[in-house]
Amino acid sequence: MNERKTMPLAMFLSLGLIFVMALLQANKLAGAAAETSQPAGSNGHALFLPVVLQPIPNNTPLCRFGVNAIGNLNVVDLPGLRVGWYLNYSAQMNPVRPGGIEYMPVLGLRNYPFISMSDSQIQAVAAANPGSEWLMGNEPDRPDRFINLQDNLPPHLYAEAYHYYYHVIKAADPTAKIIAGNIVQPTEIRLQYLDAVLNHYQAEYNAPMPVDIWGFHNFILNEVNCDYDPINCWGAETPTGMNIMYGEILDIDDNDNIALFTERVRRFRQWLAARGYQGVPVYLSEYGILMPADFGFPPSRVNQFMSQTFHYLLNERDENLGDPNDDFRLVQRLSWYSDVDVEFNGALFLTNGTRTPMGNHFAAYTAAIANEVDFYPTAITYAATAGSPLSVALQTEVANSGNLMLPVQTTVSFYNGDPAAGGALVGQPQTIQLSGCGDTATVTAVWPNVSPGVYDIYARVATPLNISETNSANNVIMRRITVAP
Repeated sequence: MNERKTMPLAMFLSLGLIFVMALLQANKLAGAAAETSQPAGSNGHALFLPVVLQPIPNNTPLCRFGVNAIGNLNVVDLPGLRVGWYLNYSAQMNPVRPGGIEYMPVLGLRNYPFISMSDSQIQAVAAANPGSEWLMGNEPDRPDRFINLQDNLPPHLYAEAYHYYYHVIKAADPTAKIIAGNIVQPTEIRLQYLDAVLNHYQAEYNAPMPVDIWGFHNFILNEVNCDYDPINCWGAETPTGMNIMYGEILDIDDNDNIALFTERVRRFRQWLAARGYQGVPVYLSEYGILMPADFGFPPSRVNQFMSQTFHYLLNERDENLGDPNDDFRLVQRLSWYSDVDVEFNGALFLTNGTRTPMGNHFAAYTAAIANEVDFYPTAITYAATAGSPLSVALQTEVANSGNLMLPVQTTVSFYNGDPAAGGALVGQPQTIQLSGCGDTATVTAVWPNVSPGVYDIYARVATPLNISETNSANNVIMRRITVAP
C-alpha cells in the first residue's frame, strides 16, 4: 500500500560482512565432523553470508525479518535491526546488501506487456543474482487509479504476465524462486481475484500455475469501489478487473485490528490448501500501520501492533496448513513497511538515518530473540536398480526451521539399522549448509550390492558444531523398505 514505491535507492554501499570466518584446524574439523563429504545441494536460496563454524554471534541476521526499503541504505542501519532481507520494489543488477543480507527483486508488471524492463535486462539481473527469490508483481489487484504506482492488472493479465516472466527468469536462473500473489490483503474479494488468476492460468496453459512461494500483504483497509461510492473508497478499493462494488467495510481505527490481521493470515493458508498449495512457503512481504499519529496511531500504539503481529507470525503453527519444512509455521518471512517512508506511519528511521521510536522497538524486539537452528529429515525415498547385484539409491530432504539467515553446516548420513544400536553406515555422509525459515537440501547415497529383503533405513542429521539445536529429538527418521529381485 505504498504511495512512493518507485523511489530509487542509492546503490553505492560496498558489501560488508558482519561475520568473520574462523578456520578450524583440519584435524579438529575432521574429528568433530567425522561424517564429511562434498556439500549437498540446497533449495536454491542465494547465500551471501559465509558459513560460520565458530560460535554464532547474538546479533546474527534473522531470516524471518525483512524491511520494505525506499531509503538510502548507506544511511539507515538495517543490520542493527537484525533483518535478514529486504526488498525495494525494483530488480537491480548489483543491489547493496548491508551486512550481507538477502535482496529480493520485485518485477513490476504494471502496463503488461509493456513493463519497464526488457527480457534481456531481467535475465541479466537473474544471472547476476542466482538463487534469488523474485516477487512477481506488486499489488496487482489494486486499481491505484490516482497515482499509478501499483500494478493494476485484471486477473487474466496477471496470469499471463506471471506465466511469461516465470519462464523468462527460470531460463536465466533455474535456481530462482518465484513468489506469486502479493495482493494488498487476503480478504474474500481479493481471494476471488486470485481464483480468477488461477482459473485463467489453467484454461490458457492447461496446467496449474507453478508457484515456488506465495506472497501477500496484510494491510487492514477499507474496500469500496470508487465508481460505486467515491466518498468512502479510501483504502484498497476493490480488485482491478472484477465487477465488485465493495468488500470489507472498515473504519480507520481498524488499521491495527489484530483479530482481523490473524484471521486473514489463516484465511490465506486455508485458501492455498483448498487449491492444491498446502504447505507451500508463504511470505508476508509488506504490512504495517499506514494511518498517521494524528489519526490516533501514536508510536506506542504502532509498537503494540508490531509486537502482537511479530509474536503471532513467529509462533503460529498448523500441521494441516503450515510449511512442513518450517515446523508447520503459517508464515515463513515477514517484512515491515517501511524503513524511511515518513509520509506514512511505522517508519523505522528518519531520512537522516536516526531511528524512530518504532525503529527502537523493532531493534529491541529482535535483539531479544535467541539464535535457533533446527535440522530434521522430512522423508526417505528409495529406488532399486535392475539387474544383479542390486543397488539402492537412498534420498532424504533435510529442512532447517531455525531463524538464522546465516547458513549453518551439518552432516547427513544413512544407516541400515538404528545408528544408536549399531546400524551400519550406508554410503558416505553428506555435508550440507542451510539457512533457517524452511530452507532445504536433498541428500542422496547409493547402497551397493544389496540382497533382496526388508530393511529399516535411517536418515540422521548430526548436531551442528557451533550451535545447539532447539529440537534434537527430530534429527533421525526411519523407513522400512523392501528390496525385491
